[in-house]
Amino acid sequence: MSDIPEPPDERSSLDDVDELIERYLVGNLTEAAAERLLERVETDPNMGQSILEQFAIDTMLRSLCGARTAMRAPISSLVRDGGGSDRDMTRVGRFNRSTVAVSAACIALIAGAIVWLKKPVRESAPSDRGRESAQSVLLIEPTTASVAVLARSVDASWSDPSRSYEVGSPLNPGRLRLKSGLAEIEFFSGARVVLEGPGELELRSSIEAYCSSGRLSAEIPPSARGFRIDTPSGAVVDLGTEFGLDVTGSESEVHVFKGEVELHADSRPKRSLKEGEAAAIGRTSSVRMFAANPTAFATPAVMRSRSTESLRRRYDAWRKASARWNLDPSLLVRLDIEGLAPGDQALANRADSGSAIGPATIVGCGRVEGRWPGKGALEFRGVGDRVRLDVPGDLSSLTFAAWVRVNGLDRRFNSLFMSDDFKAGATHWQILNDGRIRLGVAGRNGAGHVDYDSPVVFTPERLGRWVHLAVVFDGERRQVIHYVDGRRVSSNPVRKVFALRVGAAEIGNWSSATRVDRSPIRHYSGRIDEFSFYRRALDEGEIGEIAGLAAAADDS
Repeated sequence: MSDIPEPPDERSSLDDVDELIERYLVGNLTEAAAERLLERVETDPNMGQSILEQFAIDTMLRSLCGARTAMRAPISSLVRDGGGSDRDMTRVGRFNRSTVAVSAACIALIAGAIVWLKKPVRESAPSDRGRESAQSVLLIEPTTASVAVLARSVDASWSDPSRSYEVGSPLNPGRLRLKSGLAEIEFFSGARVVLEGPGELELRSSIEAYCSSGRLSAEIPPSARGFRIDTPSGAVVDLGTEFGLDVTGSESEVHVFKGEVELHADSRPKRSLKEGEAAAIGRTSSVRMFAANPTAFATPAVMRSRSTESLRRRYDAWRKASARWNLDPSLLVRLDIEGLAPGDQALANRADSGSAIGPATIVGCGRVEGRWPGKGALEFRGVGDRVRLDVPGDLSSLTFAAWVRVNGLDRRFNSLFMSDDFKAGATHWQILNDGRIRLGVAGRNGAGHVDYDSPVVFTPERLGRWVHLAVVFDGERRQVIHYVDGRRVSSNPVRKVFALRVGAAEIGNWSSATRVDRSPIRHYSGRIDEFSFYRRALDEGEIGEIAGLAAAADDS
């Protein structure tokens, strides 16, 4: 219910559509008024275009006036911020079947207003509210400044501890300082560079970089012809090549393995360097010629070989750690998705204490490659894909953990691990379509549902990469903590304390036990490599160990 009292003439004002729209735009729309506006639009589809025009005018005026605040319930938040109750989804299912597109859009907005009015208010920082309001007023297309991506790394140690250099991470223009190990960088132009530590490489654009020190090799496909690397003593411009570059304090060596490059330096004419040739360019006018030495550089081919060996070692370390994790007496479910044969429906529960729960059941989804070559995972594509299991009993605390690779967030709610029903204590772990992670806990007698949300986790740059997620409901300390890749990203106080009950549930989808006709579409789109469920609150060190030993890598 709205916290704004209804005016004395509420009943008469419900018949004035213009007044209803105006009250919606200024954030003074009560539940009764929202229900009435929804009813009017459903019964008169021709009114839809007029309403949308008024919404557009209001948005334009706010933009022109530079309004710092928008309506109380921004359109973007009305559409995506629901608690996800079954009653809400019943209404959504009804208006989605409208045969008039414009009217359907209006109905969706107004029904969203009703959902917003009914759900508990979720507090957020003033800066968050301002940002959400701005996004609702102006339709802003997401952008990225990235020019490359970290494709592979082997034993890499970086000089900047504040930055996260995960395989698959997009890289913006700026300096990369590698203390030791190897890092393969794929530029968006298609050029591949392997940097050896210690070394420093500044990314300038998708076709240009600057190496101030260190050794690197590069493969430049035809699509990236003209790729340029500057050094303190000159520049190397590609003409369709594979070459190596070694930059020291006094000179830069260029070794051409295949094709041809041009050497550019101040006060000197450009010079062609062909396959098998090498040159040392000093900071003076001197150029020393000699034979190229491909074996002195870690080429992309060498990098792939070393990366495969590194992945094999990490896979072996994960297997050894898995045997120890399985013995934890608090572990109820651990699905490592190993040893599956084509057509297998039973998914072994590796938890030593999980005999009462037994194996999970695979429905629809199939086995694919996981985090490492040879490692199994399950892929979820359609509305039928899911993994079923039943966890009986009451819990005071719990921890969910999973490795996920999200393809996209096409639905309002994207299921990770969901109890079938909304009985008291039922838990629902899911990803919202704005990239937040949510743990929902149902209240007693169908009321008091509480959602515990993380900040935005899944930005566009994180899609298609392996990410470790964990959420802890700590009944003793009364807090809910979200973790991403082993690091805490949020902590929320528990607002209502009572027994948690999972019961019949599923991974990657949701079958509503309260619906017998149609179920909301909430299936997850992507891969899940591993899922664990503990009946206690794991601490930060334990979750960090799981995420660290099973570090994600995408080297396919």
